Amino acid sequence: MEVQVERLDHLGIVAGTIKELKIIEMINERIGASKQEIVSTGDAVAAMILNGLGFTSAPLYLSPEFFEDKALSTLFGRDEIEPNNFNATKLSNSLDDVHAYGTERLFMEIAVSACKEEKIDVHTKSLDTTTLSLTGAYDYESDDHTITVTHGFSKDHRPDLKQVVVELLVSQDGGIPLMLKTWDGNASDTNIFKERAQAIIEQLSETDLVDYLIADSKLYTADNANNLSKINFITRIPNSNKPVVTTIKEALLLNQWVILDEKNKYYVREIEHLGIMQRWITVYSTAANSRAQKRVEKKIKVEAASFNAKIKALNKQKYTSKDDLTSAMFATLKKLKFHEGIFDIEVFKVKKNSDANITYTVQADLKLQFDKKQEYIEEKSCYVIGSNVSDDKLSPTGIIAKYKNQNSTIENMGFRFLKDPLFFTSSLFLKLPRRIEALIFIMTLSLLVYSIAQRKLRNILQEKKLTIPNQLNKPTQKPTLRWVFQLLRGINVVYVTIEGVTKRIIEGINEIKSKIIELFGDSIREIYGLQI
Repeated sequence: MEVQVERLDHLGIVAGTIKELKIIEMINERIGASKQEIVSTGDAVAAMILNGLGFTSAPLYLSPEFFEDKALSTLFGRDEIEPNNFNATKLSNSLDDVHAYGTERLFMEIAVSACKEEKIDVHTKSLDTTTLSLTGAYDYESDDHTITVTHGFSKDHRPDLKQVVVELLVSQDGGIPLMLKTWDGNASDTNIFKERAQAIIEQLSETDLVDYLIADSKLYTADNANNLSKINFITRIPNSNKPVVTTIKEALLLNQWVILDEKNKYYVREIEHLGIMQRWITVYSTAANSRAQKRVEKKIKVEAASFNAKIKALNKQKYTSKDDLTSAMFATLKKLKFHEGIFDIEVFKVKKNSDANITYTVQADLKLQFDKKQEYIEEKSCYVIGSNVSDDKLSPTGIIAKYKNQNSTIENMGFRFLKDPLFFTSSLFLKLPRRIEALIFIMTLSLLVYSIAQRKLRNILQEKKLTIPNQLNKPTQKPTLRWVFQLLRGINVVYVTIEGVTKRIIEGINEIKSKIIELFGDSIREIYGLQI
């Protein structure tokens, strides 16, 4: 008797989702597939997604090792595929093929098809950028029309590393990435957002859909005002706009807040700004208030220390003119924000019959201005959301909800997912910029597969009023797919051969695993050998 064991675990969910979205077929239709090759470019892309969502931190060139103990024939539905088919040469060539076709074009075509298949609401979109830090030297002579890996403003707080900028447009329904674009490492968010707004205007001109573009404050600039006037936007208004300060002060002074929930309240003001009629919604947040209180205490200490250091520095200069020292003190007092300074100038030293040797010193005390401290805290407890969407289409509470969902859909899920230390990070060593660009396509495609599978599971749990246990063994209808992956560990495909006859058995599926697999539908149930 011979026994062979291959791991399946959660990878059946990934493979089944890839199959349902027809990712392999779509790539092969566009790039082509040779009948002489055992694995196509579409197969290679699927393998890289499986590797990435295996969360092993293994670089791509170790894909044969990653698949060595995996149930390849079960995942791909073909017996002839072997781990070595996904060697470094095959994967590199596949990345080149993807780049040659166009990473942005290919991703959007797959995303559009996936959204139609899964009936995803794409009317509300969130836009943001992030940076991916890279190391090493890059061969630009071999690459034409590629991104430039270079130093720029690092959102990872790693100015010592080169980087590329990644732009994502994500649906608020499930956090599904709809559009990917990779930019040079020194690209400006302001320019990126302006170009994206222009592209969305062109897209909307061809449809009758009501679309909302949601982004952070870099969308809202005078240079982008013409674009903003043609789309439905929801964005944070940057504090650098003077009317923002006026709007916040007005909200605090009038105190006519509308209660949103126990932690938030809001005030609405209509305003024409940048030539656009819009609503500015001042949101007062208890969480922001708590942060402001901690921040102001630090600022008060820093201001006091800085003032005392300045007094010492003034006294060391040995002023011989009382008027000059007085002027220097008034200049110092003007810089105080939270304190009131009280000072007295005294004669420091006098020598008889020698007025020229008279010098002056200053004694000063600080008094905290409580009113200014409280004013700072209250103003910093507020932020302003701007939108040109009319009230009959979207209420203030709807605008606030969509803006807040921006953070959960794109920042918390999308960018955090791409920057997970167990997700392709060590693969960003590739020396050719075109392959880096293609690898970012693979990473974002993996996010597409992950987010669609997670949305599907959550929707089914809510529709059927079912739950599964979370990490604390409490019932939840909104599990993360990452946690579900952990619950599915220990599922294996076992081949038992007796007298030349081989029997295939899938073992390790207990009650909770079976429940999860059943929820995903026929394609995935079939992979795990459950009855359809």
